[in-house]
Amino acid sequence: MICYHQKSVMNNAFTRDNSLILSGRKASNVRSIIYSLSLSSPCTTRDIAKFSLQNERMSNAPIKNNESRIREQIYYKLITGRMDKKSGRKKGERYPGLIENGYVVDTGKIINEKNKLVTKFTLTFRGLFFALGFNFDVSMIESFLQNNSKNNLLCAYLNLALKNTSPKFIQDIFLHPIYSIIVNNKILLDGDLGFYFVNVSQIIGSTLHERVIQINKKYFDANDYEKHMKEINSLIDVTESLMSKTFYNVGEFNSWDESIIEHFYKSESEWNFYKKFSDDRDSRLLYEIMKSIINGYYFAMGSEAPTKPKNRLSLAKGLREHRRRKNTTFGSKKPIVF
Repeated sequence: MICYHQKSVMNNAFTRDNSLILSGRKASNVRSIIYSLSLSSPCTTRDIAKFSLQNERMSNAPIKNNESRIREQIYYKLITGRMDKKSGRKKGERYPGLIENGYVVDTGKIINEKNKLVTKFTLTFRGLFFALGFNFDVSMIESFLQNNSKNNLLCAYLNLALKNTSPKFIQDIFLHPIYSIIVNNKILLDGDLGFYFVNVSQIIGSTLHERVIQINKKYFDANDYEKHMKEINSLIDVTESLMSKTFYNVGEFNSWDESIIEHFYKSESEWNFYKKFSDDRDSRLLYEIMKSIINGYYFAMGSEAPTKPKNRLSLAKGLREHRRRKNTTFGSKKPIVF
């Protein structure tokens, strides 16, 4: 398990005004749980405890078993819920945990090294939004994307884009703009997150738009181009690489929705995990982001975005089967290309 020893990063831009889970003394432990899961999930509460303790120490000093055991008990109660009120009129009242509040999900059980059955957890769609409030260092971005791409399309998309760009590019175009919205207190985690999709997608599209304009300005400035030729060519390459992995079909969300899931989760086990532990709004967010990226790019190039982009997804398996049956029943027809 990787530990980063950067305690300051564990400070999250979300406050108790954004979510009830940050109210009271439990707030610091809630941040630690979500921070640990964002970089090392799916994992058990013992794994979360060890990860958190190691990062707090800012060193590689060994952790004592009783330390991780005590911390694990605290985290388990915060994740699953607890009976915490021991006096007063509401004695015995149950406090909902992170699972009930929609930030963490149980992904199943495994047998640990002591031959005991233990539960593994990962972040939900809402939990991922919370994690975006951490100002991750560039060195953490790859782990963050890999760990959350199993049940989140945005992370799967950025993880794929990362292969031909760089963590700094992903941070500048995607993560920092989203973080700026959170810092300005414009996202309420307890509400409907779909309400913020337009704001999130627009700020990403605007950031890319500005980046492309800057590249064009440097490229057509003879003196600037010669001075920064290597940098400019690199920026062009990473931007074009991102565009080659960006798919958007105007007015065809339903077919795009099925196809994009199959595009990122090719094996049956990957597809099943995503379907079981993802959120229905997940694909809509990525759809809006990809639309904004394409619009931002083409507007910066001085043209309108095409309604039929050159990068097109293959038809989803279900749609291919439906068309095969339809053609068999009603005769051969020329297939529609989305």
